[in-house]
Amino acid sequence: MSVGQALMRFAPFWAVFSGVVAVAGAVAIVLVIRDARRAEAFLRAHPDLTGR
Repeated sequence: MSVGQALMRFAPFWAVFSGVVAVAGAVAIVLVIRDARRAEAFLRAHPDLTGR
């Protein structure tokens, strides 16, 4: 019970930390999708680089 009470003191920190991690994950997903589209466009423009 003492450990639970000690962790409850840091509850706002964990809420903020979880929010920051969620936002960072969403930004990372958007950036990966954007870069994948840019890479596909680049390879369509340069078919000699595809290795086929």
